[in-house]
Amino acid sequence: MRLPLSLALAALLTACAPGAQAQSLPVETVAEAARNWVAEGKAPGIAIGVMQGHEIVLARGYGLADIEHDVAVTPETVFRIGSVTKQFTAAAALRLAEAGPLTPDMLPGPASLYQLLGHTGGVTSFTNGDVAPGEGWSRRRGEAEMLAMIAGFAPRFAPGAGWDYSNSGYYLVGAAIERASGMPLGAYLNEAFFVPLGLDRTALDDERDIVPGRAIGYAADPEAPGGFVHAAWVSMSVPGGAGAMRSTVPDLLRWQDALLHDDVLPPQMRARMLTPTRLSDGSLARRGPEGCRVAQYGLGVYLDAANGVAHVSHYGVIAGYRAYLASFPERGLAVAILTNGESDLTPLVAQVEALLIGANPIPLCPAEDVARMSRPEGAAP
Repeated sequence: MRLPLSLALAALLTACAPGAQAQSLPVETVAEAARNWVAEGKAPGIAIGVMQGHEIVLARGYGLADIEHDVAVTPETVFRIGSVTKQFTAAAALRLAEAGPLTPDMLPGPASLYQLLGHTGGVTSFTNGDVAPGEGWSRRRGEAEMLAMIAGFAPRFAPGAGWDYSNSGYYLVGAAIERASGMPLGAYLNEAFFVPLGLDRTALDDERDIVPGRAIGYAADPEAPGGFVHAAWVSMSVPGGAGAMRSTVPDLLRWQDALLHDDVLPPQMRARMLTPTRLSDGSLARRGPEGCRVAQYGLGVYLDAANGVAHVSHYGVIAGYRAYLASFPERGLAVAILTNGESDLTPLVAQVEALLIGANPIPLCPAEDVARMSRPEGAAP
């Protein structure tokens, strides 16, 4: 019987620990799915990992991290992770808000911290096609320029009136973390999380950094030799707390393990992070049509009951890279996938998670339908 979302999430909040009995996992079949992703030309390279309990039981790399120099992907290859960054930003903000340094006056505009983290603040995302600058994101931009640009956008709706994914909201939270901590965002994340948790290959990225083992980002081009070209250049000064991090599969699995226990946030703050966001009228923030399921959004993570099993996840999308990090806390399982291509990871994720927990009989609602139905009537498309 399929577990209702509310019950599955309640179980998640009280049982973030491995199950009583370890199950035998088809790790070789999972690895083969990743290998085939590269063989089918979906990306030059891929790294994949699975954690069971507190142990990494699979960590493999396939294909090339650097086509020009014929450098193979390994489990320790460093990739940009895009919006998987958001759960780090959310955890940092919650920690500082609980301790007191991060106060409401540090957040520009009327939206609260929880509204910004849950995408109900109505702040127009700087990645929306109708507001993104024509010259793209290749130029380094200072915080003052980014904040002024975001402040100039017309709001999508009043805070708490709807749900609309906003990278701008997370940039604002990242800037508030800097003001509250008195440190650059990357330095604070390093001191608060990366060093204590042993995430040695994880950092807020900077295109100027020399990073041993860094994967180069590529875009598909069927007319190019080998089928790939270098991806569009994006300065990591732009995404900030919304998506500027780099990491590896083992580091992400260790982070997920720590986040879902007591190594990152105290239980009550972790519970708040893993609670579905609601609008001002008390209704769930994300909506969709009948006949499919809607993954709700917590603070920096999506919350679902995939095949009746509580599921915490987030994709990462940034030029040249795709990422995915998810946990099934009741099963004590986590999976991380990193690629240096731009193919949508959804089919591979569905295949891998079906191998780990079984196929889901109810499909996710189309993302465009959820986006449209989650905005209040009259909001800009």
